[in-house]
Amino acid sequence: MLGEIGTSEPLSPTERVVLEATGRVQAETGTAIVMHPDATHQSFEQIAPALNILANAGADLERVVISHCDDRLHQSYESYAKLAALGCTLAFDTFGKQSYYPTRGRQYPNDEQRVTTITRLVEDGWAGSMTLSHDVCYKTDLTRWGGDGYGHISRNIVPRLLRAGVSEAMIQQMMVENPRRLLPLTR
Repeated sequence: MLGEIGTSEPLSPTERVVLEATGRVQAETGTAIVMHPDATHQSFEQIAPALNILANAGADLERVVISHCDDRLHQSYESYAKLAALGCTLAFDTFGKQSYYPTRGRQYPNDEQRVTTITRLVEDGWAGSMTLSHDVCYKTDLTRWGGDGYGHISRNIVPRLLRAGVSEAMIQQMMVENPRRLLPLTR
């Protein structure tokens, strides 16, 4: 994987160079890219400029993962669908994080909101465009320190998705098949 390639708002000249170089490397190697939208990016329109730079440099958007979609886009269903329609993979990768950040004025969505959005996307045929994971990056994310830990998705989220009507085959698609498709070099 190339990344996590960060972006800010507005894109800095250095970020543009990095995105162009990443797009060229991906075009040559087939390596998937993980793009990290700025914390202020809350819509397709705010994420699209970075994707345009990647695509113009030769990147295959079907091998681009948009990290933290669940945190960035919240309930902006149209933005999820537009990104998926471009071929991007939507990373629902902040399960268990539900904090409020007063300095940013930002609230993580809760896991029920994530499950509802994923269920709708699956119903609309986008299971092949999503991955599910944790963003365990602080000790407080670990069970030892009061967090949900690495087992949260398997222990808590998968049963909730099943109760919401998402099939085991669709869960397998999002948790196994989609990452398997993204990981190998294609050239």
